[in-house]
Amino acid sequence: MLRYTVYTAIIVAVLVVVAGLFTFDLWKEQALEAFGWTEEPAPEAPHDHHHADAVRLSPQARANLGLRIEPLRVSNYWRTLQMPGTIIDRPGESDRGVPAPVAGVVVQLFARQGDQVRPGDPLLVLRLTSEALQNSQTELLKLTKELEINKAEIARYSSPDLKAINPGRLIELEYQRRRLEAGIYAQRQDLAARGLTPEQIDQVATGQFLREMTVQAPGQPSLAEPPVYDVEELRVKLGDQVQAGDTLCILADHRLLYVEGRALAQEISLLEEVARERRPVRVEMLTGPVGTASQPNIELPIHFIANKLDAQSHSLRFYLLLPNVPLSEPVAKVASASPMAGQPSTERRVLWRYRPGQQVRLFVPVEEFRDKFVLPAGAVIREGSEAYVFRANGDLLERRSVHVLYQDRLTAVLEPETSDVSVGNYVAMNAAAALNRALKAQAEGEGHGHHHHDH
Repeated sequence: MLRYTVYTAIIVAVLVVVAGLFTFDLWKEQALEAFGWTEEPAPEAPHDHHHADAVRLSPQARANLGLRIEPLRVSNYWRTLQMPGTIIDRPGESDRGVPAPVAGVVVQLFARQGDQVRPGDPLLVLRLTSEALQNSQTELLKLTKELEINKAEIARYSSPDLKAINPGRLIELEYQRRRLEAGIYAQRQDLAARGLTPEQIDQVATGQFLREMTVQAPGQPSLAEPPVYDVEELRVKLGDQVQAGDTLCILADHRLLYVEGRALAQEISLLEEVARERRPVRVEMLTGPVGTASQPNIELPIHFIANKLDAQSHSLRFYLLLPNVPLSEPVAKVASASPMAGQPSTERRVLWRYRPGQQVRLFVPVEEFRDKFVLPAGAVIREGSEAYVFRANGDLLERRSVHVLYQDRLTAVLEPETSDVSVGNYVAMNAAAALNRALKAQAEGEGHGHHHHDH
């Protein structure tokens, strides 16, 4: 009986232990509370959190942004006012008319609108109808023949026999010779003023009267760099009757042009200071000839400022003198046959880099910043009153606050003494806006990715 009782107690104890194990979670908390104990939570595994103001980009992301990292240096920078402008011809100088030297009829054309000519090149041929020119030629021939007779008489009366018989006749002949030579000189000058060359005048003196005249491009062909004229307008056609002084064509010389800028009335004092100190104005080409390389920026001083405001726009015009640049000459041109040369001549057509009508943007320097950080505008991001750049630190890009003194669409000027970057720091020179978005996206991902624990 005792043995049975012991076995029964052992079985009951085992059942109690087994039941306690299966119901541990149910009575554990009540037991701990009854004895005033608390359970310490297990420590969480540590998380890898980034710096709040730093972003890490993959090599692929850097390549996609075209990120440029460069060291900071101090330099000088001029704050500029942007003003619109246009390239124009120089009034009264770039374009020149070619007048008819005498009255005549157009019987042949050598130059046409769009052609290029050089000094001495033939433009057209006139059949002469000028009565005054015919009279001048006739008078020159008459005086020339009379002078020949006069010289023969002087030679005859210079013999000792005739000189002794009539000494006064030789004196009269000498006076006559001087009058004839003066008359011939006057007629030659008259013909030269009508456009005849010395060779043509010599021919007239021998009796070969000029009945046609070739009008040539003005200028001296012997110059080291003769101008190249564009035939901008041809004002006559075959068969036209023209009078002396009528404009036959318009030639344009584009070696020198003007850049015409327009300033507001309140900017006049600043513009005058720039002109007085000969500060160079940067010219940015907005339009250019199709098919040429991008136009480089150039710097030019102000040539002069107009003395009156435009009545409609109330703007003040000012001018920069722009030396033109001949480009390569890829287009071969076969010129018309010259009446003096028996065959056509092959020349290279000149193309100019700058052309009237091109639109430009002018950057007029008005204020200088010395020893500052000068960065591309894309290196700075603004958020309200704050401005930031991204400094490289290993594979991290840390956002740092900066003090912006001046910023336009191209450039930002920073004050080194009040910015959280220093000389020699490597910063992102572009894509600051994209880096700032990446930083915000990273912060939002970390904020929504933390773990909750239920106890």
